[in-house]
This record gives sequence, structure tokens and C-alpha cells, in this order.
Amino acid sequence: MKRVLIGLGVGLSIASLVGAEPFTLKSGEMNPKLVELYTSEGCSSCPPADRWLSAFVDSPALWSEIVPVAFHVDYWDRLGWKDRFGSRDNTLRQYRLRDEGAVKSIYTPGFVVDGKEWRGWFQGERLNSGGGERFAGLLSVEVESGELRVTQSGLASRAVLNVAILGVGLDTKVSRGENKGRRLNHDFVALSHLEEPLKGKSMLMDIPKVDTVGAERLALAVWVVEPGENKPAVAMGGWLPSQEAGYLSSNR
Repeated sequence: MKRVLIGLGVGLSIASLVGAEPFTLKSGEMNPKLVELYTSEGCSSCPPADRWLSAFVDSPALWSEIVPVAFHVDYWDRLGWKDRFGSRDNTLRQYRLRDEGAVKSIYTPGFVVDGKEWRGWFQGERLNSGGGERFAGLLSVEVESGELRVTQSGLASRAVLNVAILGVGLDTKVSRGENKGRRLNHDFVALSHLEEPLKGKSMLMDIPKVDTVGAERLALAVWVVEPGENKPAVAMGGWLPSQEAGYLSSNR
């Protein structure tokens, strides 16, 4: 299994309370858009993009039309401020998108919508959420007792499942670098990200462990990319119930 875990410390794995119903996500008839933001606390141009993404917290389009994920990169750390959410893995993910032709260059803030660079944010364009294309298959993800159970049909056998635990309601007081003296707020931060090839119609995998670093809420984002594609075949997400999120916190 390939794990992509951001080094935020050791936390606790998800587990369900005895007798509690498993947390379940199921794909719908229409596929939401996956919105990736590549950002950094060391970049002075990034806070407006972070705020733009945060607006989806209370949006009716959240999860049904849009699945937002903020990947913090680490290449701005050299300017004197180490982004506690940044990781080399996130940087390499952005470089991989460039190498595959999904984005033209490496920069922050950078938006990728459904696997393709989106520069409309810089011109003040409205993101056409509206739900993505129709998904003819089925994907169901169930979280229980520290395991993730995946059931699927209609997806390629070599497709890759992506699972990200997202932190919402995070803030940082920056004391150095381009954002010195500013308090930055973040939502939908990828606290962990796991990539795993789909294996058959049903499979089990461990949930990534994570330090929730004071997040007010946690969410789960799941998407599948088929071979040779950057655009997700299916994407979905949802708020983790309090009993599930509680097991993720190292402060529990």
C-alpha cells in the first residue's frame, strides 16, 4: 500500500463507537467537481485564495456540487516561515500534475478543477459548479472500526482511489516570511492523503492516522482517477460525524 501522510505528528485512527452506525459516502447520479487549491502560509498572494475556498464551508453546493481540497506545499518554507500544513508530498503532487500536462507551471495560489488548471479565479470568474458529468457506475465508502470499506462498480481495474482527511476552522499566527504579523485562516486543509489502487469490486484498507492540529471540524474527501486520466471519474465528500472525528484528535 502506498501511503501519503503529511508529517503533522501521531494521532489516533478513526474508529466507530460501539453500536454506532458506520459513516458512509455514496456516489450520486451527477459527479461533483473536485477543486484542488495549492497554497502556502509563506505566500503573500495565497490568503485571498484561501478565503475564496473557505466560502464553500456554508455553501449549499458543498459536497453535492463541489469537493474542495487545499494542498499546502513546502517550497515557500525557504523564505523563513515553515507552513505546518505543508509537505513535500503535496509539492510533488503539483509537480506531477505539471509533468502530466494538467498545469503549465508551478505557482501558488494554484487551482486545479477536475484535474485541469483553472485560472479563472485570477480574473474574478465564477466557478461553474453545477455538478460534474454523469457517473454511470457506483462507489460507496464506509468508515467503521478504523477501516475503510470500498464497494464499486463501473470503474477501471487499475483506477486509483484517493482518500483525504480535511481540517476545517484552522488558524495560524505567522511571525516570519511574506505574511509576517498576519493571522491566517484555513479550511479544507488536507491533513492526510492516501492513494491506493482499487482492487476488485470490494476492498478494505486502514484509515490514515492524523494529528487534527486544533481543527474545529473534520471532513472526508474521496475521489477516483482512472489510468491515463487526471479528471476524477468520481468524487465525493462529507462532514465526519462527531463520534468519528473525535477518534482522530490527538487531544481526545
